[in-house]
Amino acid sequence: MLLNTVKNYKQLMDFEKRFKFKTILAVMSVLLVLCAIYFYLNINNQKNYLNWQIQKDNEVIQVELKNVLYNTNTIYREKIQFFLNNPEIKADFSKNNTDDLYKKVFPFYSVLKSEDPYYFIINFYTADNNLALNTEIGPGMYMKSASSESFVGRVNKSNKKVSGFEFCEGNLFYKIVEPMFLNGRYIGCIEFGLRENEVVDQISNKFTIHVASIFNKNQTSASIVSSISDQGSGSNLLIHSQYNNPLFSQIKIIDNKIQPGKVKFNDKHYYYDIVDIQNSFKYDGFTGVVFIKEITQLENQFQVTVYKSLLIIILILSSVFLILHFSFNIILHKFFDLHDSVDKRLAEKSKEILKTNAELNQIFNTTGNSMRLIDNDHNILRVNRTFTTMSGISKENAEGKKCYDIFPGPHCHTSECPLNRIKNGEEHVEQDIKKKNAHNVIIPGIITSVAFKGHNGEVLGIIEDFKDISKRVEIEEALKRTEQQFSFFMDNIPVGVFIKDEESRMVYINKYLQNSILSENSIGKLPQELFSEKYATRIIQEDHNTIAGEILVLEEELPDRTGNLNSFLTHKFRFRGTDNNWHIGGVSLDITNKKKTELQLKLLSNAIQHSPTCVVITNLKGEIEYVNPSFTQITGYSANDVAGKEISILRSEELSKSIYQDIMDIVVTGSDWQGEFQNIKKNGDKYWELVSISPVKNDKGEITHFVFISEDITTRKQSEKELIKAKEKAEEADKLKTAFLANLSHEIRTPMNAIIGFSNLLLDEDVPYEERVKLNTLINENSFNLLKIIDDIIDISKIQSGKIEIKKTECYVNNLISDLYQEFSSRILTMPNKEIRLSVNKGVKRKNFTIITDPQRLYQVFFNLIENAVKFTSKGFIEFGYSLKEDNSIQFYIIDSGIGIASEKFESIYEMFRQADESFTREYGGIGIGLTIAKKIIHYLGGDIWAQSTPNQGTNIFFTLPLEPVEQKFEKNTNEDQQEHEFNWQNKVVLVAEDISTNYLFIEEALSPTKAKILWAKDGKQAVEICASNNQIDLVLMDIKMPVMDGIEATRQIKKLNKNLKIIVQTAYDQVDIENLCNSADFYNYMCKPITVENLLYAINKAFSAN
Repeated sequence: MLLNTVKNYKQLMDFEKRFKFKTILAVMSVLLVLCAIYFYLNINNQKNYLNWQIQKDNEVIQVELKNVLYNTNTIYREKIQFFLNNPEIKADFSKNNTDDLYKKVFPFYSVLKSEDPYYFIINFYTADNNLALNTEIGPGMYMKSASSESFVGRVNKSNKKVSGFEFCEGNLFYKIVEPMFLNGRYIGCIEFGLRENEVVDQISNKFTIHVASIFNKNQTSASIVSSISDQGSGSNLLIHSQYNNPLFSQIKIIDNKIQPGKVKFNDKHYYYDIVDIQNSFKYDGFTGVVFIKEITQLENQFQVTVYKSLLIIILILSSVFLILHFSFNIILHKFFDLHDSVDKRLAEKSKEILKTNAELNQIFNTTGNSMRLIDNDHNILRVNRTFTTMSGISKENAEGKKCYDIFPGPHCHTSECPLNRIKNGEEHVEQDIKKKNAHNVIIPGIITSVAFKGHNGEVLGIIEDFKDISKRVEIEEALKRTEQQFSFFMDNIPVGVFIKDEESRMVYINKYLQNSILSENSIGKLPQELFSEKYATRIIQEDHNTIAGEILVLEEELPDRTGNLNSFLTHKFRFRGTDNNWHIGGVSLDITNKKKTELQLKLLSNAIQHSPTCVVITNLKGEIEYVNPSFTQITGYSANDVAGKEISILRSEELSKSIYQDIMDIVVTGSDWQGEFQNIKKNGDKYWELVSISPVKNDKGEITHFVFISEDITTRKQSEKELIKAKEKAEEADKLKTAFLANLSHEIRTPMNAIIGFSNLLLDEDVPYEERVKLNTLINENSFNLLKIIDDIIDISKIQSGKIEIKKTECYVNNLISDLYQEFSSRILTMPNKEIRLSVNKGVKRKNFTIITDPQRLYQVFFNLIENAVKFTSKGFIEFGYSLKEDNSIQFYIIDSGIGIASEKFESIYEMFRQADESFTREYGGIGIGLTIAKKIIHYLGGDIWAQSTPNQGTNIFFTLPLEPVEQKFEKNTNEDQQEHEFNWQNKVVLVAEDISTNYLFIEEALSPTKAKILWAKDGKQAVEICASNNQIDLVLMDIKMPVMDGIEATRQIKKLNKNLKIIVQTAYDQVDIENLCNSADFYNYMCKPITVENLLYAINKAFSAN
């Protein structure tokens, strides 16, 4: 018995050892499997989270990349609308007037360049693909033309706008090409290009990613392939990175496709994917964009999670093994007892349920939702595999426990507990809740609870179904965040965004429109409810056209809530909404300030274009970028001539080379500079200009350009110079006039003193007769000299006033020469201190040689010149005469052997009041106007005068006159006419009308030898009365200036009495004035005072002989 007991005990001990080993092995095996499952699920969840995070970032980047390109397209398309909508620009473009086109485009282009941080180009292409204007370098001759397959070529074919990426001159550009129309006629297109690196920089800076372009080698032209630095792996795809980033060489291309993937490079982790960005049309193999984003932080977090999970598993396995090893017997006995109890109860119910509901058992174990059976005492009867996975709690640790202790929900111990609600009669309970699993991960889900009933319908507990909706929640949260971002973006962009339905009813407006022209109450309203009829009618028609498929881009004016009109650039398009109906989308950009700026720019441009002052704009290097038309008009340089050249191109040799640099050193400090330059024109002419130079600053206060504003002051400078000369000349003339007046006083007083003195001597009866004759001769000579001075003064006065008149008639040249010879021969004989031999030379021997000129003026010139020769020659010879020249002119000359003239004095001797040497005035006399009169008269006669002289060797003076010879039919002997006669007019009656008694006594004495009867009338009225009462009067000598009635009126009245009566006028008036009087008053002849006895007798005899 004892042996059996011991044997049984040993067997029991062996069994326990074996059972312990097997149990620990089984538990550890199961636990190891569970840990492996946990590790797999946890790592898989973390990997899914990593992939979800990457995918979320990918989706955001994909959307934002397209938004950047869309916004870029919208913003820059709006900027070039100025050029498309400007009629003057389109007109100049259509006429290929590139100079004027550049002048209108450049100011606005400069403003855009200064406001935009990115480099871009704007080109104008003609309809035949030729480049008309490059705004970067200005107008000029371009050999560039676009291919027919380029963006420009396609726009010229289709007349429709295009946009996208295009290779150009070795660079990838994002381009927008818009067609341009003038009066409905297509005239070409405008091309906007943003260099790829500018787009890449925008994207990279915003999202911290690397971007490259993808091309298909088989579809890309060879020229572009050669310019692409391929960073791919030798496939048909080319990857082009603007900055040759080596990251892109790590991208894997499989079967000529790029699939999203990860790479590790330089100990960093990256994720890459492609963005499907297509051009407006397929061009040169461009297939999209690939981006690379660093995910090193996410990968490191994933690695940490892996290490943590392994550490937890090791700790769990070690702890469980130690617990089982040291506490196995206690646990084993309790387990056996509990197992027996639970097994009995569960076995009974489970057998009963499973027997009656095999389908429920199948669903329970295969469903993807977490399920558990809970009895009415909140005990967990059974859980499925999904429950253990989701909760992180093993089946053994869950079954038999209270439901509110294992993976509890938020409604435990509340009236919302599903078990309590089912027990209270509800058949079905569904709740959205969140549960926290054993890993402290909160799992959102939908819990559905139904009654678990027995065969008799009694409620045994509930079946709880928990559906994990984490993915859906994540998607919803992502959508919510996207919607919030979109809403925030829409409410904060500085443009209006709106959506309408097919009936033009407002569906959505962003904050910008709510705060400007609409309000929150605008939703659901029609245009006629929001605007007046004037605007509503137009908007409705536009919406109708948009729904019909037309894309509208237009400028419009709309009133804001205060009634002020604002200008908007609106883009309308249609799209299908979630209800599959057409909707109208629109973007409105407020361009009110832009329109005002455009107007100001236009006004400024017009002001500069039409400014009479030069306007030049240079860059910081002083290189010319713009000139206005006044600059071209003044300097002769066109805009093309000076484009890109330094302003110093105008520098004249008088200015130092450093002057412009010195000025630039001043204005770069922000100061203005103003001064005067003498610059040089294109044709070499020099001109003066007043220049003002000012710096031009941008919004940051940085100097970007310089403006040169200049005014041509050449005329002013010349006027100033002429004023200085005039002042000097006036001062000199004043001195000369003072000297002249002093000299004139001396010259007048000299003959006057002689006349007065000698006249007094004649009154002395003791003076012998011979002496009286000599005194009389001296009085006559001094009277003649005085008369000569007076005549010269009158002539110079007439010359200065322009009133001297020339009367051309027949002139007997040889007779004139003879008269001069006789005059000066007799004069020289009376000059005891002169030893001069006088001779003449007549170029034509014919006695009656005649030319057409003014004989009196020619005689006056010759007389003055011979008189000067006699004055300045004491001993020697004087020869004068003339000769005929081959140029159909006659040349007169006067040659003397006198004191001569220095060559530097030749010009001054012809100036008024000047002589070769002022010291001569006192020695030789004269008032210094004789040569001035001679030169002026010769010019009036159509000739010229010049001199040749050597000091102390004599002077040769020549002057020429046009040769106008006249053939005489009869020879006139003037000498014979003036031979002395003894006249006998005892049968003649002469009436003398003269108010001055001395003049009458002179005439009476002169006529006394002729025995003529003389009557005296002291005024014109008496002369008329005498003629009326005496018809025996044969001749009237009529003075012009008389009291009571002047001679002219008296002559008219006498002619009425006796029209045949001859009247000779005697006056001190000028010869020309007398001739005019003779023609107007029917005078027979005239005599100029002073009158000589010979001339008086000759004139009277001529009148009597005519009878």
